[in-house]
Amino acid sequence: MLSDDRSDEDAASDETGTGDVPDAAAPRPDEDLLSRLDIVESQPLSERAAAYEAIHEDLARRLEHNPEVPHQ
Repeated sequence: MLSDDRSDEDAASDETGTGDVPDAAAPRPDEDLLSRLDIVESQPLSERAAAYEAIHEDLARRLEHNPEVPHQ
């Protein structure tokens, strides 16, 4: 048994990234954005404007809901 009285299963979930401990392998928001931009760039030119507009709207909505997030 662990010293903090958690079951072995609970401790194992923390080690695998499924518990409350942040997972270092989780994608960062900027990596998600880059992935989305890569997808847009692979689309035909006629579809890119709408895809960029959707990304713009999503980012604007995020900023409106989290105005206190510090900029890096």
